Amino acid sequence: MTTLTPEAQAAWAQAILTIVAIGVAIWVPARQRNHESSVKIADDRLKARDLANVVLDDVEKWGVLAGQAAFFVRAGQTGTISGMIDHLVRVPDEIWSNRRYLHLLGAAAAPVQQAIYLTRQLASHDDSFQNAVSGNEPDEALARCSIDRMCSDITELKLTLDDATFAIAGLFRQGQRARQI
Repeated sequence: MTTLTPEAQAAWAQAILTIVAIGVAIWVPARQRNHESSVKIADDRLKARDLANVVLDDVEKWGVLAGQAAFFVRAGQTGTISGMIDHLVRVPDEIWSNRRYLHLLGAAAAPVQQAIYLTRQLASHDDSFQNAVSGNEPDEALARCSIDRMCSDITELKLTLDDATFAIAGLFRQGQRARQI
């Protein structure tokens, strides 16, 4: 067995400590980034829930209104929804004023954004629908087409708002699951 000279022992100690220092130099920043990432994710989740609390009630009410309109259209009571269209195509205030922040909802933002788009589509069809319902459209086929298109658009809006309600409520279910685990 050979013994190392004090200079060799110092060299080995220096080599080992250098490797440990490099490992620590890599590990500490990685751990800090990981921690910062975790904090950001938690912060984003809280922001999403805050926004969800603000818009969920309006999304649900908007969905109920769309459901009522869809019911009347399917029942052939197109005259009844004629007055509802103005309310249906108006995006509720809390949703409209927070539209720039909807992305904070993550995947739940997509159906809300889709509903906003669908209201523009409904509004663009409103004149031809009103003419068809009031009998001012002389072409029977065109009048029926306008009514059918409005029925389809309202039904799509209702289904989209149901998806939005479920997705936004899911932000709260995720937190409950995490506490149970």
